[in-house]
Amino acid sequence: MRAAIIVSGVLVLSFGLAAGCGKTETVSDVLPIKATEVHKDRLAITIVNTYGSVLLKGGRGLPTKMGGRLMRKARARGKKAAKKLLHELTVVASGSTTQRKFVVAGPKGHGADLSADLAMDVPVDSDVTVQTVHGNVRIFGVHGRVQVDVDRGKVELRGMQGKVLVSVKQGEIFASGQILGAQITTHKGLVEVQWLSGFPKEDSTIRTEDGDLKLMVHKVFKASVRMSYGRSLHAGNLDVKKSGQGKARVELGQDGKLLVLAAPKGNLHLVQLSIVPPKPIRLKGPPPIRGGGLIKQPRSAADIERLREQERKEFEEREKRARAASRGPGRKIPSRPSNERQPPRSGGAMVPKTR
Repeated sequence: MRAAIIVSGVLVLSFGLAAGCGKTETVSDVLPIKATEVHKDRLAITIVNTYGSVLLKGGRGLPTKMGGRLMRKARARGKKAAKKLLHELTVVASGSTTQRKFVVAGPKGHGADLSADLAMDVPVDSDVTVQTVHGNVRIFGVHGRVQVDVDRGKVELRGMQGKVLVSVKQGEIFASGQILGAQITTHKGLVEVQWLSGFPKEDSTIRTEDGDLKLMVHKVFKASVRMSYGRSLHAGNLDVKKSGQGKARVELGQDGKLLVLAAPKGNLHLVQLSIVPPKPIRLKGPPPIRGGGLIKQPRSAADIERLREQERKEFEEREKRARAASRGPGRKIPSRPSNERQPPRSGGAMVPKTR
């Protein structure tokens, strides 16, 4: 409704609210991502989600089903407009048999009105790259190269067995597993790493510009550790040698790679366990993802190879049966009863047996 009013010779227009705008409504749902079988030993997966958090869980054995779900939410004036906005929030998948990319896409200019959390099962040996803006990243039991870039949010990595590259502008970082190499950096936040099996196979860096740093290692961990800190250093009974204000070094094992620990504005904690853990620490993961169960204890390399061989044989057997079925049924030869007399091979009448 529109009204025109003249006040002291000035024309003032006042507009009423359009009918049907209604109040602000919020709608949500779960969009399933269809599971597909993956038969590659090494798969490069890239995930870009600017609308929410990312959760990845490594699946063991071959073939592995890769799939998941997108939990999405939208807010707008009126339920109809909110639903329309929600349906425009989707996952765009692309790539080939060796490379897959998943991008959470939505309408431009509505970032504050949308949120989407992506959860997926991926092959255990995948190389994974994850990018988010304002969202947490959690990765469980992925043994390939893991790279995470986050503007603002927490990063949690458990059961890693490869190289770890993490960059966070603001947020905490936690990583554990048999890490081969690490480049971990946050500008503001706590960094905690539990290196409870294995040791660096290449030079590594763990750094927080503004926050505390905690590193826990096992008894036979090998590295030449260089440390810098702003407030205090806690290193237990280790033979630490200070080399200046806020700087120290310690040799763990012999002929280890260089490991740089830096907390220029915080406290630095270095703890070495007196024993080697007898088995991998059990992972406490999130609820099951679509198509999978809770993460169990990490398998050994021999177990994984055995599972692969078993899955390959089962897959070949299924393919063999499918090819046989596609040819169609062959002509059946009727079987004879066991008590029926067989005709002679050379022809002629049958000679009855004499008693």
